Amino acid sequence: MSSAAATILWFVLVMVLVPLQSSQQTNEAPPVGTCNGAFDFYFIIDSSTSVAREQVFQKQIIPLVKNITMLFVNPLWKVSYTTFSHDAVVHLNLTANRNKINQTLDQLKSIQTHPGTFLAPALNEVHKQLFRNLQALGVPRASVILVITDGKLNDFNETIGRADRLRKLGGAIYTIGVGKASTYQVYLCN
Repeated sequence: MSSAAATILWFVLVMVLVPLQSSQQTNEAPPVGTCNGAFDFYFIIDSSTSVAREQVFQKQIIPLVKNITMLFVNPLWKVSYTTFSHDAVVHLNLTANRNKINQTLDQLKSIQTHPGTFLAPALNEVHKQLFRNLQALGVPRASVILVITDGKLNDFNETIGRADRLRKLGGAIYTIGVGKASTYQVYLCN
């Protein structure tokens, strides 16, 4: 694992997992390095050609997504995977089914990158899932949205608006910049 990926993984552990672990009221501690929290986790993964350079997609992004996914052990934890480039593709709708999760992780390795970096449609796809889940449960459920991108967005203004809509539904958005990330755009998406 590269030092950048290790730093990102540490960030996720500190910002997401530690607060969740400390808030649980159980007699048994979860295995070290895992999280037993029950919440929804939406991965939004940049699959544009700009992350294909230097194999950032294959060597950094996909291993990072897999490593983060494997940290969560609660059977009530749900995950979704969406990629974006010129359009958004939902590879896995929100589920706790570990077989489907593992299958999708394997399929993500063979994703072809495409020109264009349009994040707003991917945020819209997550919004649909979050809204459906809210309607089904009747109450909000903790939701983390992790965007992994180089931040060179073609639809920056629209992305900001879509991110605000997700926050209004209770989604906590975190953005991780990879490759030669545009830190300005990555920062403003958080």
